[in-house]
Amino acid sequence: AEISALHQRLHAHDRWGALMEPLIYDLQAEFVWLAGRNLKLSLAVLFAAVSLVLLICCVNVANLLLARSAARRREMAIRAALGSGRARLIRQLLTESLLLSLLASLSGIALAAGAVQGFKKANPIELPPTSVVELNGKVLAFTLLLSGVTAILFGLVPAWRASRIELNEALKTGGRGISPDGRRMGFGKALTVAEVALTVVLLAGAGLLIRSVANFRAAPLGFAPEGVVAASLELPQTSYATPGQRGAFYQRVAERLGALPGIAELALSTTVPTRGTGAVSVLAVEGRPDPTTDQILDVGQQGISPEYFRVMRIPLEQGRFFRSQDTERSEPVAIINQALAAKYFPGEDPAGKHIREFEGSETNRPWLTIVGVVANEQRTTVSEEMRWGELPVVYRPLSQTAPLSVSLLLRMASPGRVAGDSIRRTIAASDPDVSVGTAEPLSQTISKVLAYPRFRAVILAVFAGLAMILAVVGLYGVLSHLVGQRTHEIGVRMALGAQPIDVVWMVSRQGAFLAASGILLGLVAALALGRYLGALLYGVRPSDPALLVGVSVALAASALAATYVPARRASVVDPMVALREE
Repeated sequence: AEISALHQRLHAHDRWGALMEPLIYDLQAEFVWLAGRNLKLSLAVLFAAVSLVLLICCVNVANLLLARSAARRREMAIRAALGSGRARLIRQLLTESLLLSLLASLSGIALAAGAVQGFKKANPIELPPTSVVELNGKVLAFTLLLSGVTAILFGLVPAWRASRIELNEALKTGGRGISPDGRRMGFGKALTVAEVALTVVLLAGAGLLIRSVANFRAAPLGFAPEGVVAASLELPQTSYATPGQRGAFYQRVAERLGALPGIAELALSTTVPTRGTGAVSVLAVEGRPDPTTDQILDVGQQGISPEYFRVMRIPLEQGRFFRSQDTERSEPVAIINQALAAKYFPGEDPAGKHIREFEGSETNRPWLTIVGVVANEQRTTVSEEMRWGELPVVYRPLSQTAPLSVSLLLRMASPGRVAGDSIRRTIAASDPDVSVGTAEPLSQTISKVLAYPRFRAVILAVFAGLAMILAVVGLYGVLSHLVGQRTHEIGVRMALGAQPIDVVWMVSRQGAFLAASGILLGLVAALALGRYLGALLYGVRPSDPALLVGVSVALAASALAATYVPARRASVVDPMVALREE
């Protein structure tokens, strides 16, 4: 009795089956881009952007510490006179830098915690289920380690220079009216030039990625996704073992869905352009030598219903579309796209030629008669992001292939909410065991294809904008410090007849020289590094002149605004006050 009960339980769900595969295979199939070259390059670009912003911050802080060290010369001189050695002075200044870096790191951790929560809520990109975005112990340890490195990075040179003091001169001047140390100011100017150059690199990179996303979005697709909704169907194999059973079910479902209000046209296909070409194979042409075994799989295979080209708005270039008479009992036929015709039949009329999928010299695949040629569809895959491609494709009548899984393509009569529940109920009425995927507009699918490139471009643009603000602030700080150090000189010039406009020109000229030098160096660096972004770009060259000119003009205008306030302040210096300070 127990064995009979077990036997009945085993066969209670004969129509259902299970296929067990390692989880890592599923993840790899669904997130191919995780192991792809583009993702590694994307991470390298984002990490480089973060590093450049951090370096710009370090340059700014180093410039501030250099300016502060000039004001502390008397203090350092007194400490040295009381017996403090140079090493002790450097240790003290580095300790101050370390404290400053630690406080900044703690503030950064608090901001990062908020950013992580915002990222989880916004969910701008799809991540694997095993990926966890959080601030864990490793991240905190790395942050603290980085705070120590940055403290040394921005504090060592100012500390070294501040410890180099001439006791007699420093004590005699008392810290007032000190003429700027040429070497110190020269180093500060060099840091400012480097800061501007790094900003140009970031702005150029962000501009290239933003232009690429815009070009990718605006590229002609060869089909009309607007108003088309896609949903996948999966048939249980035990119930639909033969192509005839599967074809009959698809025909029945198509008739019932076509009767639903709001659906103007519908078609079935084994794949859609935004999800690649489906199966890929090597093509053999009758009357020609068989392909070599090492030939690359370069021809897509797609099964479609006769209405597919009409629903997708793909024009016929030659021959005819599929007809209802093209069944499993009729002659095997195929339609090819222009890309395949150009590759395999250049200068020839492909109509009537015979082709087949090549699986070796002993293959028993039937020869397919080419009955038509259609325009190309742009296609992309997750493993090749930001790449629309006109790939060679062979279209087969779905009635002659009838696979277990297909995609429904429904062109809605009017834009609006997708009636996914109605679609699911209609299919369930035909067979409740058929699995139905979520109905999704094709335009939304294309938007998902762009999700990660768009997110990457936005992040880089934010970093570039932050770098630009830091560069402008850094230039303003250097010029303000320079004006403060040269107050006596400016007073003398004005006492000897210099006009305010002359002083404005003098300060502005220095700021313009620093900005121009940084922009030129940045353009050279952007041209040198831009070629490494080639795999992430679409429709734009790394050396795009309009983009580089735009970046240069924007940064030059910002730098000009940064020089105005110090220049204006210098022009209103009272000569009597300036001379009395000396």
